[in-house]
Amino acid sequence: GSDDNLGSRACQLSLVAALALSSDVCVVTIIPIVESRNIESQWIVQSGERDYRPLFDVGLTGRGQIVALSDTGLDTNNCYFWDESGDIVKDGTVDPSRRKVVQYVSFQDSTDKLN
Repeated sequence: GSDDNLGSRACQLSLVAALALSSDVCVVTIIPIVESRNIESQWIVQSGERDYRPLFDVGLTGRGQIVALSDTGLDTNNCYFWDESGDIVKDGTVDPSRRKVVQYVSFQDSTDKLN
């Protein structure tokens, strides 16, 4: 019953208090429940009108597209650019079989100032 819930809640609070006082614990916090809302962001970005996706409606989905990026360098180990098929050749070779970075052209060399 409700007395069991009170006992359980008191036990949980006691445990959290004990953990918070421990010098081995840096942080005690609540982890929020995260929910993906990509289905909602599609129509918001494409039209702002609920459930209207004009780009998707005419077949523009981004699949098979290549986007150009110009920068002083690209961290190819970053999770957004890392490719499990191996290291990226940085000599300007175009490799359309790559999933993420299909071409890397180094401006000066293949390193930055830190390495």
